[in-house]
Amino acid sequence: MDIITTVSDQQKYCKSIISGDKGISLIPTMGNLHKGHESLFIRSTESDNRRIASIFVNPLQFNDAKDYTEYPRSIENDIKILEKHKIDCLFMPEVKDIILDRENKTECLPDYMSKLCGQYRVGHFNGVFEIVKRLFEVICPSLAYFGRKDYQQILLIRYIIKKYFDNNINLVECETIRDDFGLAMSSRNIHLSVNQRKQSSIIYKSLCSIKDQIKKDINYNFDKLRKELVSKVKNENIRVEYLELLTSENLSKPSRKKDENLTLLIAFYVSNIRLIDNIQI
Repeated sequence: MDIITTVSDQQKYCKSIISGDKGISLIPTMGNLHKGHESLFIRSTESDNRRIASIFVNPLQFNDAKDYTEYPRSIENDIKILEKHKIDCLFMPEVKDIILDRENKTECLPDYMSKLCGQYRVGHFNGVFEIVKRLFEVICPSLAYFGRKDYQQILLIRYIIKKYFDNNINLVECETIRDDFGLAMSSRNIHLSVNQRKQSSIIYKSLCSIKDQIKKDINYNFDKLRKELVSKVKNENIRVEYLELLTSENLSKPSRKKDENLTLLIAFYVSNIRLIDNIQI
C-alpha cells in the first residue's frame, strides 16, 4: 500500500492512474477505523478501480476545540486494517496542505444543512463541505463511498457532486453497521463502557418502534412519539438533543402521503459523548 502525505504527490499518483485508463474509488475517513469503515472497504471491492482511502481529522468540522483534540486517533492500527483490505493507497495530508486559504470564502449551503446537526454544531457542515470538495478535486474519483449513519452528510455529498462535479462522481451510500447492542458504529464509541453501550441499545429499539407505529397509522402523532422516547431513554441516563421525522429528499416536513420517503434522525448524549443515528421509513 502506498502512503502519500502531500497534495502534490497525491495529484501525480491519481493522474498516473487516470492516464492509464483506470478509475479511482475514494473512501474518505477520519481514522480510528472500525467495522463501519471496513464495510465501506469491502463494498469498494465490487469495482475494479484503484482504491484510495484518506485519513484526515478535519479541524474545520469541529465546533469544539476540545472535541477535535480528543478525537480518537490510531494510525498504526488503521494502516494494518487498510492493508488487510488491500487498499491501494492511503492519503494522509497535513492540515496546512489540504486546507486552502479561507479568506473571504463562505459557501452558502442548502437551507436543509442548517437543520439538525447544522443547528447544534454551527459551522460543522461548512467544514465537511470544504474538505470533501477538496478531496474530490485532488483525487478525481469516479466512485466515492460514504456511510448512511450520517444521513445529513449524505445529502451534502449529493449536493457537492451535483453542483461542482456535474454528477461525474457516483456516490455509493453504504448501510449503517451496528454493534451487538444495535448501537451504530462510530469512532466515538471507544469512549463508552460496555454498560453504556448496552444502555444505548434503547435508542435503536425505540427508533424501530416509532417506525413501526408510523407505518401502521398515517395519522400518527409524532410529537407524542418523540416525548415518549425522550422520557424512556432519560431513565437510561441518555439525553436527546433532537429527534425529527423528515423527508429523505431534503429534510422537509412530511406531507403524510403514503408513498413519501421519510427518515427518522436523532442526536443524543451518553454521558458527554454525542452520537447520531437514523433509520429510513
